[in-house]
Amino acid sequence: MDFNISLKSGLLLFIWFFIVGCGEPDADLNNTKSYNKNGISFKYPGNWSLSDELTGDILSIYLETPGDTVVIIQNYPIDYSMNLKDFSDDFRKSMSENLPIGKISSQTTLSTSDTMVDEEFSISLAGETIPHRRKFLVKDSDKSNCFLIYQVPKEDYEKSQIGFEFIHSSFEFK
Repeated sequence: MDFNISLKSGLLLFIWFFIVGCGEPDADLNNTKSYNKNGISFKYPGNWSLSDELTGDILSIYLETPGDTVVIIQNYPIDYSMNLKDFSDDFRKSMSENLPIGKISSQTTLSTSDTMVDEEFSISLAGETIPHRRKFLVKDSDKSNCFLIYQVPKEDYEKSQIGFEFIHSSFEFK
């Protein structure tokens, strides 16, 4: 199913950035960039990079910071009819099952609603345990469900949160 392929691509990208990451600089909001493609538009920090791919009917957009923060935006046709809880549960399960090295542990949901899931978890690797924070948000239209996933080591949360809020506040889709 296209959903699983797209979800696994996002997970592999996250894992890569977790392993090779090197700390988090502040989000550059003085030199912002814009994305406007496939009916989705938003602004993002100038020092963040972006790639996207269309797999069948599913659009995946990957944003990475110079450090360890990853933002994934996935847009699904409405006929997939997945709510945020099901999406976040599937993402969490797939991430735990597909992490090539290390282990996901101590997952705790901080808050949940129809439009947001906020959680903490840790990744253990080579004797080190790194606490993380992850937010799932959903924006719905008549034609699609668009999920935004923000994932960051807790120690970098304050530095990258403003960048994610900037993306989220400028986000529009048809």
